[in-house]
Amino acid sequence: EDGPFDCVLIMASTRRRASSPMGITRIVADSDSESEHVVDHIQRLHEVCHSAGVPSVILSVPPSLFAKEASGYGDKYDEVNFMLQEWARGADATAESQGVLGYINTEALLPYSEDSLLWDRDGLHFSRAGSLHFGAQLAERLRPLLRSLAGEAGEQLEGDEDGLGRS
Repeated sequence: EDGPFDCVLIMASTRRRASSPMGITRIVADSDSESEHVVDHIQRLHEVCHSAGVPSVILSVPPSLFAKEASGYGDKYDEVNFMLQEWARGADATAESQGVLGYINTEALLPYSEDSLLWDRDGLHFSRAGSLHFGAQLAERLRPLLRSLAGEAGEQLEGDEDGLGRS
């Protein structure tokens, strides 16, 4: 609305409400959703940006207690993130032409740990300290890309060794 924008970062997942053993209501993945369905919806968010002429960066579905411990969801979490990474890398030849600048593995920036003060008690959300940590890590990963947007288009994200970037 107040653009122009250089790029959009999208971190999303499909979720529903569930109760934890501590009685805390939290948002968790909808086990009825197919991985392809989730990826399709995330791709649509990117396509809205691209149709407005704004490139995007895919942030993986973040880790969580639920992804780590819920039966079957960990596999879906891995599958969705793999599919998003492949799309960003251009396995689907249309990704680059549609404006996907890269993929960032959010777990590499802020791994889930039940004992960490970087995560809220619900096991799903970052704590205030976690949000600050995540933001600082994300800014470091994005620095080369943002510099390249000011110069040459299509610069890859750094950090390929831990699942970041395109190739």
